[in-house]
Amino acid sequence: ADVVMRVVEMLVVPILGILVIRHFTLSEIINHTFNTNQRQHSILNLMIDGEARQYDVSTLFHQSGSNAEVMVMLYDLTEVLKLERMQADFLANASHEFKTPLTAITGFVETLQGDAGADEETRTQFLQIVADEAKRLSALVSDILSLSRMQHKVDEKISNLQISAIVEQQLEKIDTKTVTVHNDIAPDFSVSGIASDVSTIVQNLLTNSVKYNKTDGEVWISAYKDTQQWQIKVSDSGIGIPLNQQSRIFERFYRGDESRQRKIASGTGLGLAIVNEIVNQHNGGINIKSQVGVGTTISVILPL
Repeated sequence: ADVVMRVVEMLVVPILGILVIRHFTLSEIINHTFNTNQRQHSILNLMIDGEARQYDVSTLFHQSGSNAEVMVMLYDLTEVLKLERMQADFLANASHEFKTPLTAITGFVETLQGDAGADEETRTQFLQIVADEAKRLSALVSDILSLSRMQHKVDEKISNLQISAIVEQQLEKIDTKTVTVHNDIAPDFSVSGIASDVSTIVQNLLTNSVKYNKTDGEVWISAYKDTQQWQIKVSDSGIGIPLNQQSRIFERFYRGDESRQRKIASGTGLGLAIVNEIVNQHNGGINIKSQVGVGTTISVILPL
């Protein structure tokens, strides 16, 4: 309602009891409608409180006896166009992410089909690379499908969840040989929630805390709750995130500095975006504290 009133204030102003059109393009559209007696259509760009917004403008001519009038209809396209741009960017980024492993697989397979394939050591090395890139493709497809399900999922069953048990289940799926993990959550700590969502959050937070850690590094997991919300916190002794990148790590396919790029080579760049999507759907929050060379702590807060 406030935005609508701001639009009206920008487009028209009352002078001596007459509404005077303040926007040149809109004035031209209305005049053209009066002159031709035909409906007109255009896109209007306005700055509302410092924000660029786009409106679909349609006019309709109406004659009743000697009285002629023009009806002006404005439809705010801003969010629709923003969503379209996000979808286009996502498709472009996804295509790029698919292209990299596919190019590697194709190149190494072609090499193996040549003389290099006769050498057992070379063949073993190249086949391992092909297998790794195939796993990366599979993980990418899985994460994209997860994001799609997040945006179109139906209500799921809420149950009592043992958070420590979920953490242990996810740790079994992650290679933690190079780090020491401290699960400080009490075995009887439980909350009400959707099992798949909590498991996905835990999996992605733990995966990142291990992936971006140092050799012989450490990971700490803790959880707290009060009468209204609960929190899970994952801290690591890893490489850390520069301050100017911390606000962007939840973007889809975001790549940080070179050290993180090297670490993420085997990842999809979608893990934290999925976490962010889940948290937003539950009206929760995410806090991050990080220092380069010291480590990172990410806390997810969800309502009970």
